[in-house]
Amino acid sequence: MRSILPFPTDSASRSTAARRPGRARLAIAGVAIWVVATLLLATASGAPASGSPSVTFTGGARASAANCSWAVLAPIHANATSGLAHLGDQAGARTCGAARGGHTKVSSSSASETLQAVAPLVPPGNGSGGVNLTWALWISTSITDGFFGGSHACPATKYRQVYYSGTYGWTSTTTELADCSFRAALGVTVGAYVEDLTTSNYFWDYFSWSGLSRTASATYDNATQWWNYSNPSYWSLNSSSHWFSNVSSFPAATVDVPYHPAWTINVSWHAKHHYELVTWVTITTSALATQWQAGSNVVASVSMNHGGAHARLLPVVVW
Repeated sequence: MRSILPFPTDSASRSTAARRPGRARLAIAGVAIWVVATLLLATASGAPASGSPSVTFTGGARASAANCSWAVLAPIHANATSGLAHLGDQAGARTCGAARGGHTKVSSSSASETLQAVAPLVPPGNGSGGVNLTWALWISTSITDGFFGGSHACPATKYRQVYYSGTYGWTSTTTELADCSFRAALGVTVGAYVEDLTTSNYFWDYFSWSGLSRTASATYDNATQWWNYSNPSYWSLNSSSHWFSNVSSFPAATVDVPYHPAWTINVSWHAKHHYELVTWVTITTSALATQWQAGSNVVASVSMNHGGAHARLLPVVVW
């Protein structure tokens, strides 16, 4: 079996924070820190669900946070008999206060969790056949921001350069620039394949669900530039220019939606070969804040771990 978990899951993975089983939390400022949380979940030991092979669930998580940002990894839980699982993560960023570098610091964070299910498959015989599987997902997502208005202004910085240019004499170039942005993003993806372990052949199905993706972002640019010449003969060339841009996109603050991504994977069966089904759900969040005045913040969350939000692998059918 080849794991699709996109990050280390061994106990030697680097960590600079204390570990707790099934949970990793970051609330870090000043430096970037990586945490890897390793989660080994239940393995089916009793009878599998009707029509379904036994399933082993594994989970992996990782998070990073730089400067005035944070990332939270919720505990991953899975029941291999029922196929019911819970997972979730959150990423947030805010501009730093003066004591921590102020608006010149870039704050960014990301969090990711993957739940993987692996099931050995018994060939029903020789010839063409396949596997049917479905994930039942109830996903709760939210993006919140505390930007714009009041004290959440985009401060301007002035730069001045003076140089000698011969004919024009001394030339002074002054730029006043306010350049701020934030972005919060989240996503949910799923995948599945069957591997013939005897021959290392893979069987895939490309289905129509492209995953869930939501993004909130804003970019504010306000700049003025002046050119001044010391030679009176060229004072008529003294000039200035200005440009301004304010682009933003805000989705609904909170969305709760059900999805039922399903596969029919066609397989060439050989009765004496060994087969394995691998399927997974991955959730990701990220947040970025640059240059805004202190107090501004943005948060992205994906949850399948509270209320009715969940991920469930329905019984797998082999034919």
